[in-house]
Amino acid sequence: MVLIINLGLKSIRFIVFDSYGEVQYTDSELVNTRVFDGKVEQDAREWDKHFNSLLKRLQNHPSGITNEIDKISSTTSSSCNFVIGKDGSIISKVLMVSDKRATKIAKDLNDSKFNVRVSSSYSICKAIWFRENNFLNDERLVIGANEWIHYKLTGKFIIDPLNASKFLLNELEEYRSDIHEYFYINKENLPEIRNVGDVFDLDKKFKNIFLKECRYIMTTYDAICAVIGSSFGEEGNYCDVSGTVTSVRTLSRASVLEAKGSTVLNQGIKTLNTNIIGHSNNLGGGLLEWLRQSFYPKEGDRVYPKINTTIQKKKHTPVLFIPFLLGERAPFKVDIPHSQFYGLNRLSKRSDIALSVMEGAGFVTKSLLENIEKYHLKATSLSVSGGLARMHYVNQIKANLLQVPIHVCRNFESTSTGCFILCMSGTDSKKLWENIKKYVSFSHTINPEPSQKSYFQKKYALYKSISQNKYLINLSNELKKLPDNSINVRKKRNL
Repeated sequence: MVLIINLGLKSIRFIVFDSYGEVQYTDSELVNTRVFDGKVEQDAREWDKHFNSLLKRLQNHPSGITNEIDKISSTTSSSCNFVIGKDGSIISKVLMVSDKRATKIAKDLNDSKFNVRVSSSYSICKAIWFRENNFLNDERLVIGANEWIHYKLTGKFIIDPLNASKFLLNELEEYRSDIHEYFYINKENLPEIRNVGDVFDLDKKFKNIFLKECRYIMTTYDAICAVIGSSFGEEGNYCDVSGTVTSVRTLSRASVLEAKGSTVLNQGIKTLNTNIIGHSNNLGGGLLEWLRQSFYPKEGDRVYPKINTTIQKKKHTPVLFIPFLLGERAPFKVDIPHSQFYGLNRLSKRSDIALSVMEGAGFVTKSLLENIEKYHLKATSLSVSGGLARMHYVNQIKANLLQVPIHVCRNFESTSTGCFILCMSGTDSKKLWENIKKYVSFSHTINPEPSQKSYFQKKYALYKSISQNKYLINLSNELKKLPDNSINVRKKRNL
């Protein structure tokens, strides 16, 4: 049995797989996120509380399943960073991937002599922010969610190369000491880099819980695992994983050069001679949650089937939605929120809003995919997983937009499946591709509707022209300032 711990943006989950890749146990607890004034944060103390509760319930399960677990691994959202003492004490709140506090640092780094392109989401920018705000010293480290679970289970401050790349690495997969020293970050402030597939002993406090031979396996962060866990196992197949954010990536034996200024990443797993090519945006599946909270607040648990039926009946809408509620990081970078509805009129209904939001989610996928195709193979199919993949008509929208077949994953928990596959593959590249074919399955395939091609081509062209219009982006920035100005006026009047 393999235990996978998956700490995402909204929950922490324990999933146990058997040797056939079937889920035998799952349990989860929700995690709170605070969003305010460009700040997006969680509390690692809450993670710890949930981790301990989940572990206790797993131990007390009547099946005695803990006695069968011989491998453990974890996968989490990347670039969710905080400061921890070398004694394990939690020093700061967690700056989540979409937190904007390091925006100016990212700009300064991009304008520096180091010839790098980063955004405020990068771990290096957050590390510098922690240093500048006096959270960091020689007795403390900057780590992420994945590294926290590594430490929790092994007692070691370790990180895989893909997570470490967010701190910036050189060609040898070592920390960029030139950049780090310039900003007063030293290697003692960062976890030790270890390879995907490396095996570790459990910390002594866990040795009596699981099988005696149970070991911890280093894997990597959720967007990478999700590609592995949803891949069709063929070159030209791309994976759309839409949880809170949308990730569009492909698994390939080939690599691509990362062009300067492009958001497309070539992330290699050297131990497996495999590359993951693509990128993630700021909000994909999260659009659905926002739609529910804002426009369907009283619908209860049946809201998503209702939305799906509503938009499927409607088919078309003159309303166009620009979906960058948290700004954007790919395929282009906009640090300010930039979301609008276009085409609303007196006859517009809630169904127009819903359909335009779901089309916006499809436009996000197409724009990410188009950007990758500039550097790599044209898409021959798309595999979809994550919460948004449960919406049948959203998948149909994507098929019509991309004009390729959409393979819908049977197991929407593609992140955990991918982490499990990495555990079972070790450092054997051939075995990795065999295990993808063995463990990843699909419920059905959705084909494009030729009659819808023209509508989506025209609407996507309008989406592109509006979404990257600099005047409109600047206008959004000015609008964002208005509430703050109003608050300042009121404060002065009260004085």
